[in-house]
Amino acid sequence: VFVAGFQWIEDCLRKHDLISEDPYEIIGDASLSPQHNGMNRSRIVRQSVFENYSYAIAVECSIGCQQGMFTREELEQLVRLSGAKLIQDSNQTIESELTIIVLCDDDDKLVIKKYQHFKNPVFYVIPEFFLDSLVLYEVQPIKGYELLYQID
Repeated sequence: VFVAGFQWIEDCLRKHDLISEDPYEIIGDASLSPQHNGMNRSRIVRQSVFENYSYAIAVECSIGCQQGMFTREELEQLVRLSGAKLIQDSNQTIESELTIIVLCDDDDKLVIKKYQHFKNPVFYVIPEFFLDSLVLYEVQPIKGYELLYQID
């Protein structure tokens, strides 16, 4: 499915015909890059963005993210759809080869303690790591999104 700009609709209506979407495909956005081509990659690549990554993702955002644009439940649904394994309970068994990614929005030491018992590598990142990966249709490097916690 093409993600086309509104101009495509206007031009189709003006010509009273469906015209090719190619020149109208959206190739970027204002927040990440005007030409990141994430929509095109998601249309052409026939697999979920996190499918080839050994990530288990937990959503621990207390206020959602993007200033409340997404609720915790919506983020969990996106994780399921992305091809990553969703951690719904910090006591669930996680395969040893998986890296745990905890999406969190603040420096909550209680979140750290919930995942401290895992032997897997655990990274605490802001939700934008996950959302940017979806929009760009390319898993982003964790570095730059990490929250650096210290446990006293």
